[in-house]
Amino acid sequence: MNDKLFLIAIGGTGMRCLESFVHLCAAGLFDNHTIEILTLDTDQNNGNKDRVENLIDLYNKVKTNDVATKGGEQRSDTFFSAKLNLYRFYTDYSPSNRTTLQALSATTNLTDEQRQDNQDLSDLLFERSSVQQFRLDHGYRAQTHLGSMLIYHGIIEAAIHANQGGDMVKAQEKDLATYLELLNKHSSTARVFVFGSVFGGTGASSIPVIPIAISESLKILTGGNNVLNLNKVLFGSTLLTDYFTFKTPTSQQLSNDKVIADANNFSLNSQAALSFYNEDATVKKTYRRMYHIGWPSSLKINYSEGQAGHVITGGPEQRNDCHVAELFCATAAYDFFNESRKELE
Repeated sequence: MNDKLFLIAIGGTGMRCLESFVHLCAAGLFDNHTIEILTLDTDQNNGNKDRVENLIDLYNKVKTNDVATKGGEQRSDTFFSAKLNLYRFYTDYSPSNRTTLQALSATTNLTDEQRQDNQDLSDLLFERSSVQQFRLDHGYRAQTHLGSMLIYHGIIEAAIHANQGGDMVKAQEKDLATYLELLNKHSSTARVFVFGSVFGGTGASSIPVIPIAISESLKILTGGNNVLNLNKVLFGSTLLTDYFTFKTPTSQQLSNDKVIADANNFSLNSQAALSFYNEDATVKKTYRRMYHIGWPSSLKINYSEGQAGHVITGGPEQRNDCHVAELFCATAAYDFFNESRKELE
């Protein structure tokens, strides 16, 4: 296994899968490898995102407390043998002109006719009273048709800003650019594994568009001189279907928040996503392995058990316990990284 290894963890479930992966690294399963890890979310304050990023920091402190060589070196035949490099990217929806789809898509200097045409197109694709109005900073809330468009837009936008340079480039945009440029540098030997679920919003939205978004972003960052060949880079991903549930939101919370993911629809969401992936030409062209991982519906864990009040949609309070299904996803990444390149090609 001489290829360069990259991981992308998307959304809350992706973060917990990454958490299990870090524990595999601590057990010494990735000898002599430096693994480049990108956390990608719309919810910068998500509790599960914060927990796994702190876990990686702790992993690196266990390896060495020398700040000059953060994370130490890759080793063999020992615990904590892999070197982990962490990059963080999130789409920033906190400014008032970016909080909702309606705000994000607003344009200036339009005639009344053009403005009406824009609104008619939005109404055709997205429900005006709900999908266009809910706050985006807690994720895409199972609205995958919206999420795929916005996560692609967010990655491209970050590449444009990073390419322009200057003091206005945000830290997360610099991290994404560094990660993508590193992927471009190792494109001939790169393996990229994506952690994400297919029943929610952010992960299910992102899995189909990630390879194309990476390729298009590198064209921007390199001025069209990127050498990334999507036929050469090996992409793999988990297709993790629903394995947990939570209580149904109250009518009052739904009225306030406009859109909240309903756990009762997770199985249907999973079926729709899997059907799409099975038929989509881009997915079939860019991914070499997809690991379908599920869990018995009768054994789903209820993350709302013992909790009172509103359904937690994101933020620091969304800090769900780990689950063995996420460990299965981590071992899927292990399998993908250890499969022969010839077999994957």
